[in-house]
Amino acid sequence: VKSLLPSRAAYTHKGSFGKVLILAGSVGMTGAAYLASEAAMRSGTGIVILGIPRSFNPIMEVKLTEVMTLPLAETEKQSLGEDAEETILKLMKDFSVLGIGPGISRELETQRLVRKIIEKSNIPLVVDADAIYALSEDTTILKKVKAPLVITPHPGEMAKLINKDIDYILDNQLDIAREIAKEFGIVVVLKLNQGLK
Repeated sequence: VKSLLPSRAAYTHKGSFGKVLILAGSVGMTGAAYLASEAAMRSGTGIVILGIPRSFNPIMEVKLTEVMTLPLAETEKQSLGEDAEETILKLMKDFSVLGIGPGISRELETQRLVRKIIEKSNIPLVVDADAIYALSEDTTILKKVKAPLVITPHPGEMAKLINKDIDYILDNQLDIAREIAKEFGIVVVLKLNQGLK
């Protein structure tokens, strides 16, 4: 794998390798936020900032050493709240990519926020987990997205997204991934037990 990666110049700094913003986490799901932000860091990006509900910031400040945290407005149920929208949209302008969804919750207010952020984003997006669920509630957003978009559903999330049962997804994996990718002009990474499609 190392031979496939470009070599890095000797005189660079962390800002030379991109900035990733991750929006993730809610009650009982701080692990998802942790894993997503650590994975982004390990990918080789220079800077990762994890946007989380403000009440979880002290936990993540202790747990993460390289990833920076951004406490954001939250709902009464401690998931990201719509009051965070303006802050997120302003901040995104300084980032290379946005990852959104791991453990973010299915609370209605949070789901509305997720759809707004995806629709308004001008930077590439990687959409996973509960953010895919948010899209399944209004797939028209997929036609409105302005930025490059990658979705990473498992069969259950894909079934919800296209309103089919899981067996149909499992029986038609590649066809479905290709069809959705073509219909919406996005990249689909369908996660399966034998690997990715």
